[in-house]
Amino acid sequence: MSSDKAPQQTKGIKKSDVLSGAAITGVITFILLTWSKTLPPNSTVTLYVTEQTISFTAGLASYLITLALAFARYEMSLILHERDYTKKIKYLEQIMMLTTCTDAKKSLEEQKNSLLKEAARAIVEEKI
Repeated sequence: MSSDKAPQQTKGIKKSDVLSGAAITGVITFILLTWSKTLPPNSTVTLYVTEQTISFTAGLASYLITLALAFARYEMSLILHERDYTKKIKYLEQIMMLTTCTDAKKSLEEQKNSLLKEAARAIVEEKI
């Protein structure tokens, strides 16, 4: 393949997701094991609390928490893009209002359009 661009990963697990998922699973497993030791022997829940159910529950909870954290990170990055680009565009528009030179206004308008394209590209390339 003689492509100039490297293949772009559309969706994948990041190293931080794996590390946080492993830590979350460990903490949840510890909590469930500790909680299961406090159950009285005649409790109806004791029958369902086994090594397999604890492992499955910890894995499922870890998956859901990691997924929620990934969505939160995604939303935060979009909020940061919005803040950065809207401020830049707002300041460019303020400068354009103060400028009386038509050549300067034209140049500022081109910069604004370039910034809008850059903002759109950054938002489109953002992945979950």
